[in-house]
Amino acid sequence: MLSRAEAEERLAVLAAFASESYESHREREALETALELYAALEDMVWQFADRIDNPPRLGTMGLSALEGAFETLGWDDPHTPEEVVQCAYPGCNRWATGAVNQKWTCHEHYAALAEEGK
Repeated sequence: MLSRAEAEERLAVLAAFASESYESHREREALETALELYAALEDMVWQFADRIDNPPRLGTMGLSALEGAFETLGWDDPHTPEEVVQCAYPGCNRWATGAVNQKWTCHEHYAALAEEGK
């Protein structure tokens, strides 16, 4: 199975040559479908994976379905996402769960950051 990066690269090569042969058209469709499936799988992992703090990461909790999804996406377990919304409270390394006074905050520091804005 191709990785997401390999599928994107092959799709870019096909687009660059703009070949309209039946085979290249079918391959382009297959690659576009694969990229859509990768995106859907990544969305599902973000919804169901365990959120681990200090620093913020995603984990499988030993669930085989998530382990398979992590493997397909090429992620380690636990996985540190490229973009993480982290609590803005000084010294806190937790996932942000909301925002107050235009700052991201975890549930524990929400009140403290709300007081800052008064």
